[in-house]
Amino acid sequence: MAELTAIREIDGDRYIWPHVMEEVTRALPDYSWLVSLQHLPQPQMILDDSIQPPPPPVRFEVAGRTSEIEAYTRFLRRLAASPWFTNVVEGPATTVVEEEKAMRAFSITATFQEADSAFIRTVPVIESVR
Repeated sequence: MAELTAIREIDGDRYIWPHVMEEVTRALPDYSWLVSLQHLPQPQMILDDSIQPPPPPVRFEVAGRTSEIEAYTRFLRRLAASPWFTNVVEGPATTVVEEEKAMRAFSITATFQEADSAFIRTVPVIESVR
């Protein structure tokens, strides 16, 4: 049982970033693109030696550009509607000029959360041996 617990601890957050990337990509509207996606470090809770603190939630920031302000608000709504994210907060949005065109630069922060099992898809792994 101790071995299984150790494996779960090591493997527990293995799929967080693939979920983040998939959901952010799915929510991104047309004529919009990402400039960066970065992890925001969280302070570690300090408890006494006998208690193992839970891992801090995974917070991240998405920065991007869009040619339409409506696309930015659509992106915000889609991220907020995702069962994988919570605390979706809009950051500063400014107008920038790139290649002589006015664009909207934006940033959004959010926290990853484990979705309900109804939203989790599993796909069989097929291995071909020749």
